[in-house]
Amino acid sequence: MGTSYGSIHIRSTDTEQIAEIVKSLAEQEKQKFLISPCINGWISVYPSRKGQDSKISPVAAIAQQFSGHLLDVSLHDDDLFDYIYYRAHKLVDEYSSDPDYFETVSREEKARLRGKPEVFNDLLA
Repeated sequence: MGTSYGSIHIRSTDTEQIAEIVKSLAEQEKQKFLISPCINGWISVYPSRKGQDSKISPVAAIAQQFSGHLLDVSLHDDDLFDYIYYRAHKLVDEYSSDPDYFETVSREEKARLRGKPEVFNDLLA
């Protein structure tokens, strides 16, 4: 088995706000999180269990309370890379390097998981 890892990156300088949101989520889901200090306008959140707990989606829960940019990235078993991107409380984009990794999915699902890098233009400007 290879490495598995997940993290959430939030475009914000308000560490206290993010800490309050994550603390509430941690209590609710009985999960632990490590929160980084703000570095160049980004705060990172590292869930326990290497971000591989499929029972909850921390990024979706955080996105309900935070309207900015949130990017959840994960690597599963050194084989599968994916990301989920939220902005303004809404899911904007998803990507999977191998949509059929766990089970065969439809062509529509593969197209949806192809990713739309152009949605990141304003972050890279």
